[in-house]
Amino acid sequence: MKKGLKLGAVAAVLLGAMSSQVYALDCDGSTTCALDTTSTGNFDITYIKGSLARIWGLSDLAMTDTHLAGAEKTQDICVFSNKAVDSNTYELEVTSANDFTLTDGTGGGAAAIAYKLKVEGIGSASGTLDETDAVGANKLVASDMEAGPLAQQPDPSLACANQNARISLWFTSAPSLSSGAYSDTITMLVTPQ
Repeated sequence: MKKGLKLGAVAAVLLGAMSSQVYALDCDGSTTCALDTTSTGNFDITYIKGSLARIWGLSDLAMTDTHLAGAEKTQDICVFSNKAVDSNTYELEVTSANDFTLTDGTGGGAAAIAYKLKVEGIGSASGTLDETDAVGANKLVASDMEAGPLAQQPDPSLACANQNARISLWFTSAPSLSSGAYSDTITMLVTPQ
């Protein structure tokens, strides 16, 4: 009697295992992956890469008396945009905390030096942002800046090398000023187009 129970239990386990294999096929009504001597199925692989941008290589700029005579102060920077393989247009927004003037922090209008700012593409990049792109007193916006083909842009995971944009600053006049430290803060925003 005990042998019969054991054999019956083993048979029930085997039948249960075999029946679970038959029901494991899930083809969603497809004509592929049918139970036969061979079976075919397929699947898609999808990777979606979002639009990315990076601006780096920026450092503080110290103006000197030579710039009061109209000399430009320049800084080459890196801009990355991955919108396309061969054309990477981006919008550049530049905002000044002091309406594009250097101030000594006293709030007096006489203690200020107006300046001009320009950003242009260099190397394989192109486009120019300057005072003709003004949006109010403290903002410049250009939507036709070009970072260049992906293969020729700076690597966004490395330090700024192969710069593709140049910032230029110069004073518009040489006012009589008292001694002091005059400053402004510029914020730059890059958005892939």
